[in-house]
Amino acid sequence: MPRALHDIRRNETTILLAHEPDFADYVAAHPVSVQLSGHSHGGQIRLPFIGSPYLPELARKYPWGLRRVGGLNLHTNCGLGTIELPIRWNCPPEVTLIRLVKRSADQPA
Repeated sequence: MPRALHDIRRNETTILLAHEPDFADYVAAHPVSVQLSGHSHGGQIRLPFIGSPYLPELARKYPWGLRRVGGLNLHTNCGLGTIELPIRWNCPPEVTLIRLVKRSADQPA
């Protein structure tokens, strides 16, 4: 990360594409604004009150949705496909539309 970010000014908006969402714990210590991830497929099967019985390695802590990890905004997309078993239950396929809007100078960070 330090090598990839060394020419980027701290006040610049930086978006990182990282396949594994749990990488966010490491990324949060660096000047990255947003991390976009996948990998988990949302668990494919989500049991009420329990969650997903299986999540792949590096997708167990942040398997889906929008979260804040320190100063980092993380979005994990559930995707369209599946792993191993070709089923999804209580975990709809997802395509995320992200709209980037320039923040005005008087808006808080």
